[in-house]
Amino acid sequence: MVADAAPWVDSASQDSNGQQDSTTAGSALWGNPGSSSLKRALKFSALTDSTVEGAWVPGYGEKDRGTYGFEQYGNLRLEAPLSNRGTVFLALNVQAASGTRVSSLQQGSPSLTMGKGYSSAVELERLYYRLESESSDWEAGLLRIPFGFGQAWRPTDFLNPPNPLTPDARLRGVLGTVYTFYPSDLSLFRFFASAGEDPTRVNGAGALGGILAELHESAFSVQGWYALQAPSQGKERPDHRFGFSCKWDGEVAFVLDALYTLEGDAFATGNWYDRNWNPLRGLQAAAGVDGSWGDFVALLQYLYNGPGVLDPGDSLANLYDTSGADWRSIAPANRAVRVDVPVKELNRKNYLYGSLLYRIDDYTNLTLSGTVNLDDGSWVSMISISHEPFQGFTLQATLRVFLDPDLWGIGPAGELGPLHTGKRGDFVVKAQVRF
Repeated sequence: MVADAAPWVDSASQDSNGQQDSTTAGSALWGNPGSSSLKRALKFSALTDSTVEGAWVPGYGEKDRGTYGFEQYGNLRLEAPLSNRGTVFLALNVQAASGTRVSSLQQGSPSLTMGKGYSSAVELERLYYRLESESSDWEAGLLRIPFGFGQAWRPTDFLNPPNPLTPDARLRGVLGTVYTFYPSDLSLFRFFASAGEDPTRVNGAGALGGILAELHESAFSVQGWYALQAPSQGKERPDHRFGFSCKWDGEVAFVLDALYTLEGDAFATGNWYDRNWNPLRGLQAAAGVDGSWGDFVALLQYLYNGPGVLDPGDSLANLYDTSGADWRSIAPANRAVRVDVPVKELNRKNYLYGSLLYRIDDYTNLTLSGTVNLDDGSWVSMISISHEPFQGFTLQATLRVFLDPDLWGIGPAGELGPLHTGKRGDFVVKAQVRF
Protein backbone atom coordinates (compact mmCIF):
# COMPACT_ATOMS: atom_id res chain seq x y z
CA MET A 1 0.00 0.00 0.00
CA VAL A 2 1.21 3.48 -0.78
CA ALA A 3 0.87 6.73 1.12
CA ASP A 4 -0.31 9.94 -0.49
CA ALA A 5 -1.98 8.11 -3.35
CA ALA A 6 -5.04 10.32 -3.25
CA PRO A 7 -5.06 11.76 -6.75
CA TRP A 8 -6.26 15.25 -5.82
CA VAL A 9 -7.82 17.26 -3.07
CA ASP A 10 -11.13 15.38 -3.03
CA SER A 11 -13.44 17.39 -0.79
CA ALA A 12 -10.79 18.01 1.79
CA SER A 13 -7.22 19.22 1.71
CA GLN A 14 -4.60 16.53 2.27
CA ASP A 15 -1.06 16.79 3.53
CA SER A 16 2.00 15.01 2.14
CA ASN A 17 1.13 11.80 4.02
CA GLY A 18 -2.31 11.48 2.48
CA GLN A 19 -4.06 12.68 5.61
CA GLN A 20 -6.63 15.44 5.75
CA ASP A 21 -5.44 18.96 6.44
CA SER A 22 -7.28 19.58 9.70
CA THR A 23 -7.65 23.30 8.99
CA THR A 24 -9.94 22.69 6.00
CA ALA A 25 -10.91 19.03 6.31
CA GLY A 26 -14.32 18.08 5.04
CA SER A 27 -14.75 21.29 3.05
CA ALA A 28 -14.34 22.49 -0.49
CA LEU A 29 -12.35 25.60 -1.32
CA TRP A 30 -13.78 28.55 0.59
CA GLY A 31 -14.78 31.77 -1.10
CA ASN A 32 -16.07 31.39 -4.65
CA PRO A 33 -16.36 27.64 -5.36
CA GLY A 34 -17.25 28.14 -8.99
CA SER A 35 -14.31 30.31 -10.01
CA SER A 36 -11.67 27.60 -9.39
CA SER A 37 -12.57 25.66 -12.54
CA LEU A 38 -12.79 28.52 -15.05
CA LYS A 39 -10.96 27.86 -18.32
CA ARG A 40 -8.56 25.26 -16.93
CA ALA A 41 -6.55 23.06 -19.23
CA LEU A 42 -6.44 19.28 -19.13
CA LYS A 43 -4.08 18.20 -16.33
CA PHE A 44 -2.16 14.94 -16.04
CA SER A 45 0.09 13.95 -13.16
CA ALA A 46 1.44 10.76 -11.67
CA LEU A 47 3.61 9.25 -9.00
CA THR A 48 5.44 5.95 -8.87
CA ASP A 49 6.91 4.12 -5.87
CA SER A 50 9.59 1.44 -5.76
CA THR A 51 9.35 -0.45 -2.45
CA VAL A 52 11.58 -3.15 -0.96
CA GLU A 53 10.45 -4.84 2.26
CA GLY A 54 12.21 -7.28 4.56
CA ALA A 55 10.66 -8.82 7.69
CA TRP A 56 11.64 -11.09 10.57
CA VAL A 57 8.81 -13.60 11.11
CA PRO A 58 8.12 -15.95 14.07
CA GLY A 59 8.50 -19.65 13.26
CA TYR A 60 5.43 -20.90 15.23
CA GLY A 61 7.15 -24.04 16.46
CA GLU A 62 9.99 -23.88 13.94
CA LYS A 63 12.91 -21.50 13.47
CA ASP A 64 12.22 -17.84 12.88
CA ARG A 65 12.76 -16.81 9.28
CA GLY A 66 13.18 -13.81 7.08
CA THR A 67 10.84 -12.78 4.28
CA TYR A 68 11.07 -10.20 1.53
CA GLY A 69 8.87 -8.37 -0.91
CA PHE A 70 9.18 -5.93 -3.79
CA GLU A 71 6.52 -3.67 -5.27
CA GLN A 72 6.33 -1.14 -8.08
CA TYR A 73 3.30 1.09 -7.77
CA GLY A 74 1.96 3.86 -9.97
CA ASN A 75 -0.91 6.28 -9.55
CA LEU A 76 -2.06 8.02 -12.73
CA ARG A 77 -4.26 11.12 -12.37
CA LEU A 78 -6.30 13.04 -14.90
CA GLU A 79 -8.27 16.24 -14.32
CA ALA A 80 -10.38 17.64 -17.14
CA PRO A 81 -12.49 20.83 -17.19
CA LEU A 82 -16.22 20.43 -17.79
CA SER A 83 -17.18 23.60 -19.67
CA ASN A 84 -16.47 26.42 -17.23
CA ARG A 85 -18.55 25.14 -14.32
CA GLY A 86 -17.11 21.79 -13.39
CA THR A 87 -14.34 19.20 -13.46
CA VAL A 88 -14.03 15.48 -14.24
CA PHE A 89 -11.55 13.44 -12.20
CA LEU A 90 -10.00 10.07 -13.02
CA ALA A 91 -7.28 8.09 -11.22
CA LEU A 92 -5.88 4.61 -11.83
CA ASN A 93 -3.60 2.47 -9.68
CA VAL A 94 -1.19 0.12 -11.44
CA GLN A 95 0.94 -2.30 -9.43
CA ALA A 96 3.42 -5.12 -9.82
CA ALA A 97 4.62 -7.08 -6.79
CA SER A 98 6.50 -10.17 -5.66
CA GLY A 99 7.13 -11.90 -2.34
CA THR A 100 5.32 -10.55 0.72
CA ARG A 101 3.95 -7.56 -1.22
CA VAL A 102 1.69 -9.86 -3.26
CA SER A 103 -0.58 -10.43 -0.24
CA SER A 104 -1.28 -6.70 0.13
CA LEU A 105 -1.86 -6.55 -3.62
CA GLN A 106 -4.49 -9.29 -3.34
CA GLN A 107 -6.30 -7.51 -0.50
CA GLY A 108 -6.55 -4.25 -2.41
CA SER A 109 -7.18 -5.56 -5.94
CA PRO A 110 -9.16 -8.79 -6.35
CA SER A 111 -8.41 -8.97 -10.12
CA LEU A 112 -4.81 -10.17 -10.18
CA THR A 113 -2.64 -11.16 -13.14
CA MET A 114 0.16 -13.62 -12.46
CA GLY A 115 3.30 -13.05 -14.51
CA LYS A 116 6.77 -14.57 -14.48
CA GLY A 117 8.41 -13.25 -11.34
CA TYR A 118 5.61 -10.89 -10.38
CA SER A 119 1.88 -10.36 -10.00
CA SER A 120 0.17 -7.25 -11.32
CA ALA A 121 -3.13 -5.44 -10.94
CA VAL A 122 -4.92 -2.40 -12.30
CA GLU A 123 -7.53 -0.69 -10.13
CA LEU A 124 -9.88 2.24 -10.68
CA GLU A 125 -9.30 4.57 -7.73
CA ARG A 126 -11.43 7.62 -8.59
CA LEU A 127 -13.91 8.47 -11.32
CA TYR A 128 -16.29 11.34 -10.62
CA TYR A 129 -17.30 14.81 -11.67
CA ARG A 130 -17.90 18.05 -9.80
CA LEU A 131 -20.37 20.70 -10.94
CA GLU A 132 -19.87 24.10 -9.34
CA SER A 133 -21.84 27.32 -8.85
CA GLU A 134 -21.34 30.45 -6.80
CA SER A 135 -22.80 28.97 -3.62
CA SER A 136 -22.88 25.19 -4.08
CA ASP A 137 -21.32 22.21 -5.81
CA TRP A 138 -22.38 18.68 -6.64
CA GLU A 139 -20.17 15.59 -6.97
CA ALA A 140 -21.09 12.10 -8.14
CA GLY A 141 -19.20 8.91 -8.96
CA LEU A 142 -16.39 6.94 -7.32
CA LEU A 143 -15.09 9.50 -4.82
CA ARG A 144 -13.96 10.11 -1.27
CA ILE A 145 -16.52 11.35 1.27
CA PRO A 146 -14.28 12.46 4.15
CA PHE A 147 -15.30 13.32 7.70
CA GLY A 148 -13.52 14.78 10.72
CA PHE A 149 -10.33 16.64 11.57
CA GLY A 150 -8.30 13.89 13.33
CA GLN A 151 -4.84 12.82 12.23
CA ALA A 152 -3.48 9.40 13.20
CA TRP A 153 -6.94 8.14 14.12
CA ARG A 154 -10.16 9.62 12.75
CA PRO A 155 -13.15 7.44 13.78
CA THR A 156 -15.66 9.88 12.26
CA ASP A 157 -14.25 9.01 8.83
CA PHE A 158 -16.12 5.72 9.11
CA LEU A 159 -16.32 4.91 5.38
CA ASN A 160 -12.56 4.35 5.42
CA PRO A 161 -10.90 5.32 8.71
CA PRO A 162 -7.11 5.79 8.74
CA ASN A 163 -4.96 3.62 10.98
CA PRO A 164 -1.39 4.52 12.08
CA LEU A 165 -0.55 0.80 12.00
CA THR A 166 -1.01 0.89 8.22
CA PRO A 167 0.14 4.43 7.36
CA ASP A 168 0.69 3.60 3.68
CA ALA A 169 -2.86 2.37 3.10
CA ARG A 170 -4.72 4.28 0.39
CA LEU A 171 -7.85 6.17 1.40
CA ARG A 172 -10.37 4.40 -0.81
CA GLY A 173 -13.44 5.95 -2.34
CA VAL A 174 -17.08 4.92 -2.43
CA LEU A 175 -19.70 4.98 -5.15
CA GLY A 176 -21.84 7.91 -4.10
CA THR A 177 -22.89 11.53 -4.46
CA VAL A 178 -22.38 14.72 -2.44
CA TYR A 179 -24.22 18.06 -2.64
CA THR A 180 -22.61 20.95 -0.75
CA PHE A 181 -24.22 24.32 -0.04
CA TYR A 182 -22.19 27.29 1.28
CA PRO A 183 -24.27 29.77 3.36
CA SER A 184 -21.10 31.82 3.91
CA ASP A 185 -17.36 31.72 3.26
CA LEU A 186 -16.82 29.90 6.57
CA SER A 187 -19.76 27.47 6.73
CA LEU A 188 -21.33 24.70 4.72
CA PHE A 189 -24.11 22.12 4.67
CA ARG A 190 -23.47 18.84 2.92
CA PHE A 191 -25.90 16.09 1.85
CA PHE A 192 -24.29 12.75 1.00
CA ALA A 193 -25.25 9.23 -0.03
CA SER A 194 -23.30 6.09 -0.93
CA ALA A 195 -23.88 2.48 -1.96
CA GLY A 196 -23.47 -0.40 0.49
CA GLU A 197 -20.25 -2.36 0.93
CA ASP A 198 -21.42 -5.44 -0.98
CA PRO A 199 -21.74 -4.53 -4.69
CA THR A 200 -23.69 -7.73 -5.48
CA ARG A 201 -26.72 -6.67 -3.39
CA VAL A 202 -29.64 -5.48 -5.50
CA ASN A 203 -31.97 -4.47 -2.66
CA GLY A 204 -30.00 -1.46 -1.39
CA ALA A 205 -28.61 -3.33 1.62
CA GLY A 206 -26.07 -1.23 3.50
CA ALA A 207 -26.69 1.96 1.50
CA LEU A 208 -26.54 5.16 3.53
CA GLY A 209 -27.41 8.83 3.36
CA GLY A 210 -26.93 11.78 5.65
CA ILE A 211 -26.38 15.46 6.30
CA LEU A 212 -23.32 17.34 7.58
CA ALA A 213 -22.81 20.89 8.89
CA GLU A 214 -19.44 22.59 9.30
CA LEU A 215 -18.23 25.94 10.64
CA HIS A 216 -14.77 27.50 10.62
CA GLU A 217 -13.59 30.43 12.73
CA SER A 218 -10.12 31.89 13.22
CA ALA A 219 -9.34 29.77 16.30
CA PHE A 220 -11.52 26.71 15.87
CA SER A 221 -13.40 24.47 13.45
CA VAL A 222 -16.41 22.30 14.25
CA GLN A 223 -18.31 19.65 12.31
CA GLY A 224 -21.38 17.56 13.06
CA TRP A 225 -23.27 15.03 10.98
CA TYR A 226 -25.88 12.29 10.95
CA ALA A 227 -26.18 9.26 8.66
CA LEU A 228 -28.87 6.59 8.32
CA GLN A 229 -27.68 3.24 6.97
CA ALA A 230 -30.10 0.70 5.52
CA PRO A 231 -30.01 -2.81 7.03
CA SER A 232 -27.10 -4.82 5.67
CA GLN A 233 -27.12 -8.55 5.07
CA GLY A 234 -28.40 -10.43 8.12
CA LYS A 235 -29.90 -7.34 9.78
CA GLU A 236 -33.54 -6.35 10.13
CA ARG A 237 -33.21 -2.73 11.25
CA PRO A 238 -31.20 0.29 10.06
CA ASP A 239 -28.20 1.75 11.88
CA HIS A 240 -27.96 5.39 12.99
CA ARG A 241 -24.58 7.15 13.01
CA PHE A 242 -23.80 10.46 14.73
CA GLY A 243 -20.46 12.19 14.17
CA PHE A 244 -18.83 15.17 15.84
CA SER A 245 -15.39 16.69 15.29
CA CYS A 246 -13.75 19.88 16.49
CA LYS A 247 -10.32 21.42 16.31
CA TRP A 248 -8.96 24.29 18.36
CA ASP A 249 -5.86 26.03 17.01
CA GLY A 250 -3.32 27.66 19.28
CA GLU A 251 0.31 27.17 20.20
CA VAL A 252 -0.82 23.61 20.81
CA ALA A 253 -3.75 22.34 18.74
CA PHE A 254 -6.45 20.14 20.26
CA VAL A 255 -8.61 17.79 18.18
CA LEU A 256 -11.61 15.70 19.23
CA ASP A 257 -13.25 13.18 16.91
CA ALA A 258 -16.25 11.12 18.04
CA LEU A 259 -18.54 8.66 16.26
CA TYR A 260 -21.58 7.02 17.82
CA THR A 261 -23.23 4.11 16.02
CA LEU A 262 -26.63 3.01 17.25
CA GLU A 263 -27.12 -0.44 15.75
CA GLY A 264 -30.84 -0.94 15.28
CA ASP A 265 -30.90 -4.68 15.95
CA ALA A 266 -28.65 -4.49 19.03
CA PHE A 267 -30.67 -1.66 20.56
CA ALA A 268 -33.99 -3.43 19.94
CA THR A 269 -32.95 -6.89 21.16
CA GLY A 270 -30.29 -6.05 23.76
CA ASN A 271 -27.96 -8.57 22.12
CA TRP A 272 -24.62 -7.59 20.59
CA TYR A 273 -23.23 -10.64 18.78
CA ASP A 274 -22.32 -13.13 21.56
CA ARG A 275 -22.83 -10.76 24.51
CA ASN A 276 -25.16 -8.15 25.93
CA TRP A 277 -25.38 -4.72 24.31
CA ASN A 278 -24.52 -1.60 26.28
CA PRO A 279 -24.34 2.04 25.14
CA LEU A 280 -20.53 2.13 25.07
CA ARG A 281 -20.49 -0.51 22.33
CA GLY A 282 -21.38 2.21 19.84
CA LEU A 283 -18.78 4.82 20.83
CA GLN A 284 -15.50 5.48 19.07
CA ALA A 285 -13.63 8.62 20.09
CA ALA A 286 -10.16 10.03 19.56
CA ALA A 287 -8.64 13.01 21.35
CA GLY A 288 -5.25 14.43 20.52
CA VAL A 289 -2.84 17.35 20.81
CA ASP A 290 -0.20 18.44 18.34
CA GLY A 291 2.20 21.30 17.97
CA SER A 292 5.51 22.44 16.52
CA TRP A 293 8.50 23.97 18.28
CA GLY A 294 11.32 25.04 16.01
CA ASP A 295 12.40 21.99 14.02
CA PHE A 296 10.23 19.59 16.05
CA VAL A 297 6.62 18.53 15.38
CA ALA A 298 4.84 16.36 17.97
CA LEU A 299 1.52 14.52 18.05
CA LEU A 300 -0.15 12.55 20.84
CA GLN A 301 -3.56 10.91 20.35
CA TYR A 302 -5.76 8.55 22.37
CA LEU A 303 -8.42 6.27 20.87
CA TYR A 304 -11.36 4.66 22.62
CA ASN A 305 -12.69 1.79 20.49
CA GLY A 306 -16.08 0.79 21.91
CA PRO A 307 -16.97 -1.67 19.11
CA GLY A 308 -13.80 -3.67 19.83
CA VAL A 309 -14.93 -7.23 20.45
CA LEU A 310 -12.39 -7.82 23.26
CA ASP A 311 -13.04 -6.25 26.62
CA PRO A 312 -10.01 -5.55 28.86
CA GLY A 313 -8.85 -8.88 30.21
CA ASP A 314 -10.31 -10.97 27.37
CA SER A 315 -7.93 -13.39 25.64
CA LEU A 316 -6.99 -13.01 21.99
CA ALA A 317 -8.15 -16.62 21.65
CA ASN A 318 -11.72 -15.24 21.58
CA LEU A 319 -11.03 -13.97 18.04
CA TYR A 320 -10.37 -17.39 16.53
CA ASP A 321 -11.99 -20.76 15.94
CA THR A 322 -8.93 -22.97 16.35
CA SER A 323 -10.67 -26.28 17.25
CA GLY A 324 -8.91 -26.48 20.58
CA ALA A 325 -5.44 -25.57 19.31
CA ASP A 326 -3.43 -22.70 20.79
CA TRP A 327 -3.66 -19.69 18.45
CA ARG A 328 -0.08 -18.76 19.38
CA SER A 329 1.19 -21.85 17.55
CA ILE A 330 -0.62 -21.01 14.30
CA ALA A 331 0.60 -18.45 11.75
CA PRO A 332 -1.87 -15.58 11.10
CA ALA A 333 -2.63 -16.75 7.55
CA ASN A 334 -3.74 -20.15 8.89
CA ARG A 335 -5.97 -18.98 11.74
CA ALA A 336 -9.71 -19.33 11.27
CA VAL A 337 -11.33 -16.05 12.34
CA ARG A 338 -14.68 -16.36 14.09
CA VAL A 339 -17.55 -15.33 11.84
CA ASP A 340 -20.00 -14.61 14.68
CA VAL A 341 -18.08 -11.64 16.10
CA PRO A 342 -16.86 -8.43 14.36
CA VAL A 343 -13.11 -9.13 14.13
CA LYS A 344 -11.30 -6.05 12.74
CA GLU A 345 -7.84 -4.48 12.66
CA LEU A 346 -8.32 -3.13 16.19
CA ASN A 347 -10.17 -5.43 18.58
CA ARG A 348 -9.50 -3.98 22.03
CA LYS A 349 -10.72 -0.76 23.65
CA ASN A 350 -7.87 1.62 24.49
CA TYR A 351 -4.98 2.77 22.29
CA LEU A 352 -2.38 5.52 22.34
CA TYR A 353 -0.32 6.93 19.48
CA GLY A 354 2.58 9.35 19.62
CA SER A 355 5.02 10.74 17.10
CA LEU A 356 7.92 13.18 17.06
CA LEU A 357 9.26 14.58 13.79
CA TYR A 358 12.61 16.38 13.59
CA ARG A 359 13.48 18.47 10.55
CA ILE A 360 17.19 17.80 10.08
CA ASP A 361 17.25 20.27 7.20
CA ASP A 362 14.93 21.55 4.47
CA TYR A 363 15.13 18.20 2.65
CA THR A 364 15.46 15.61 5.43
CA ASN A 365 13.08 14.50 8.19
CA LEU A 366 13.52 12.00 11.02
CA THR A 367 10.38 10.58 12.67
CA LEU A 368 9.98 8.49 15.82
CA SER A 369 6.55 7.06 16.57
CA GLY A 370 4.78 4.37 18.54
CA THR A 371 1.33 2.78 18.83
CA VAL A 372 0.45 1.23 22.20
CA ASN A 373 -2.41 -1.10 23.10
CA LEU A 374 -3.18 0.10 26.63
CA ASP A 375 -5.28 -2.99 27.43
CA ASP A 376 -2.59 -5.66 26.96
CA GLY A 377 0.67 -3.69 26.95
CA SER A 378 1.72 -4.50 23.39
CA TRP A 379 3.14 -1.85 21.10
CA VAL A 380 4.75 -1.07 17.75
CA SER A 381 7.79 1.21 17.65
CA MET A 382 8.88 2.91 14.43
CA ILE A 383 11.75 5.05 13.21
CA SER A 384 11.70 6.58 9.74
CA ILE A 385 13.97 8.90 7.78
CA SER A 386 13.09 10.60 4.52
CA HIS A 387 15.25 12.68 2.19
CA GLU A 388 14.46 14.64 -0.98
CA PRO A 389 17.67 14.80 -3.08
CA PHE A 390 15.88 16.95 -5.63
CA GLN A 391 12.33 18.15 -6.28
CA GLY A 392 9.96 15.32 -7.19
CA PHE A 393 12.17 12.51 -5.86
CA THR A 394 12.01 11.21 -2.27
CA LEU A 395 13.85 8.39 -0.50
CA GLN A 396 12.45 6.89 2.70
CA ALA A 397 13.60 4.12 5.05
CA THR A 398 11.40 2.80 7.89
CA LEU A 399 12.12 0.29 10.66
CA ARG A 400 9.34 -1.15 12.85
CA VAL A 401 9.59 -3.45 15.87
CA PHE A 402 6.62 -5.38 17.38
CA LEU A 403 6.74 -5.88 21.15
CA ASP A 404 4.59 -7.26 23.98
CA PRO A 405 4.90 -8.55 27.59
CA ASP A 406 5.17 -12.15 26.35
CA LEU A 407 8.66 -11.42 24.98
CA TRP A 408 9.93 -10.91 28.54
CA GLY A 409 7.73 -13.55 30.14
CA ILE A 410 5.83 -11.01 32.24
CA GLY A 411 2.41 -11.21 30.57
CA PRO A 412 0.32 -12.65 27.75
CA ALA A 413 0.92 -12.23 24.03
CA GLY A 414 -0.58 -8.93 22.93
CA GLU A 415 -2.59 -7.76 19.95
CA LEU A 416 0.30 -5.71 18.55
CA GLY A 417 2.96 -8.25 19.51
CA PRO A 418 4.94 -10.57 17.20
CA LEU A 419 2.89 -13.75 17.67
CA HIS A 420 -0.41 -12.08 16.85
CA THR A 421 0.79 -9.84 14.00
CA GLY A 422 3.14 -12.44 12.52
CA LYS A 423 6.12 -10.06 12.57
CA ARG A 424 8.94 -9.38 14.98
CA GLY A 425 10.07 -6.47 12.87
CA ASP A 426 10.21 -5.15 9.33
CA PHE A 427 12.35 -2.78 7.30
CA VAL A 428 11.00 -0.92 4.28
CA VAL A 429 12.91 1.20 1.78
CA LYS A 430 10.91 3.30 -0.68
CA ALA A 431 11.81 5.59 -3.57
CA GLN A 432 9.06 7.86 -4.86
CA VAL A 433 9.00 9.88 -8.08
CA ARG A 434 6.36 12.53 -8.84
CA PHE A 435 5.84 13.93 -12.30
